[in-house]
Amino acid sequence: MKLHDTVVIEGNVEIPEDVEIGAFTIISGNVKIGKGTKIGNRVTIKGNVVIGENCKIFDGAIIGEEPQHLKYKGEETSVEIGNNVIV
Repeated sequence: MKLHDTVVIEGNVEIPEDVEIGAFTIISGNVKIGKGTKIGNRVTIKGNVVIGENCKIFDGAIIGEEPQHLKYKGEETSVEIGNNVIV
């Protein structure tokens, strides 16, 4: 696993050995990251999130935060990203 020194990981997080995570990235909650995935710098992954294999998450992406939708009332949500996806 290739993690920058500034990466913060909290909670129940599963990260395979071949995943790369860039500087100032924060991963917290119930998160599962698939094999071969590359996560850029300053990415936030929070909550109930599953990211598939061989994905590319570019710098500054925010995944799993509270949605900006008028019907959202604070209920628990989740995010599932399939294999070979670019975000």
